[in-house]
Amino acid sequence: MADDRPVPPGLANFWNGPVAAFAELEPNVISDEQAERHRIFSLTLMAMLVGQWNGNKYGDTGTYPWREAQQVGTLTSGGNVYGGGSYLGHNIAAIAVDGEGRIIDYEFNHNQVFDSTVEHAESRLVRRVFSLNQIYEPWASEQGSGPAGGGPAAARRDQRPHNRRRVFATAVPERADLADPGEVSMTPADTAPAAAQATPKPSSYATLLNDVTIYTSLESCAQCSGIMCLGSVKDIVYLQWDQGQFLIGNIMWQATNGTKGFTAPRPIRGDEFGFEYFSQLNEATEAFTQGLAETPFYVSADGSFTNATPSVTSFLCTDAAMGIYGAAANELEGWSTATHADYAPTPAALTNQQVLDEAHDFVAWVDELDNRGAPHRV
Repeated sequence: MADDRPVPPGLANFWNGPVAAFAELEPNVISDEQAERHRIFSLTLMAMLVGQWNGNKYGDTGTYPWREAQQVGTLTSGGNVYGGGSYLGHNIAAIAVDGEGRIIDYEFNHNQVFDSTVEHAESRLVRRVFSLNQIYEPWASEQGSGPAGGGPAAARRDQRPHNRRRVFATAVPERADLADPGEVSMTPADTAPAAAQATPKPSSYATLLNDVTIYTSLESCAQCSGIMCLGSVKDIVYLQWDQGQFLIGNIMWQATNGTKGFTAPRPIRGDEFGFEYFSQLNEATEAFTQGLAETPFYVSADGSFTNATPSVTSFLCTDAAMGIYGAAANELEGWSTATHADYAPTPAALTNQQVLDEAHDFVAWVDELDNRGAPHRV
């Protein structure tokens, strides 16, 4: 039986057109100042991954010809030993950034930890940020009276004021336990007029993430694009193509842009803000895929198992991938002064210099945790 439903509104403009018109987006227009902010957050994400790198996808012994630089020894019984320890999940991660330029939190791909194919970084991160709305536990919890940014890292942590106060300002009151269910106060009680305090403004968890940008190391799949759409995440910045995901992020953006209700995040490719590591990762992935015809990714110690199946997650274990990520981490480590230091997209936002300072603090915090498997309470 033919499906005779009306054409969904989001698809009407594309219903009789070519696939290319649906899947290809107009280029994003990004200023030099905003490009610098994107670069800082993207380098932060890559540096975070370097600190928690793992690559023993099929076990920590055997032979990984594409990971020679990560080999740490040879067993007398046969096979090699590689750094990285137990494989906890693919080398894919994401960070969430609020509208003022503050990093909210991060997540890794945790497929192996949970023995599941759906524990992807972006979907876990969206659920994580919604949960933070309940427990209200920022990564940098020190409070003080001074502005964030500037000075040594320890001093900045001491000065940082209520980092997350405005992250959820569209949906969360200062004292959620005093608000009626489904209603919130949009202004802190100590500054709001009496009338505003007496009449909380209604809002919804549907607006909670509508100023949040997620940075992900790999282009999002249908699951992650879907959950970010349900969260109404503002933008998704990705640092490498995933050709196996058929441009689903672009398609969802096209279908929901300008419609009422849930909207998919706007996709932003790394090369749209001059991020050279984007093309380096894509080119290295293609070289890896072509090279598997001659050199498999993995051979077990007894030779009983060989893997030569093209996979971007296997590429993300290789020396080539680790080298690109390492170069990005080194760039961030050596970057102390932003070119557009005083730029801020809104009066309340952090400047680019403050964003860069916080990025250094954030990477140090993730390194201090030293746990990519299950580092959070939720």
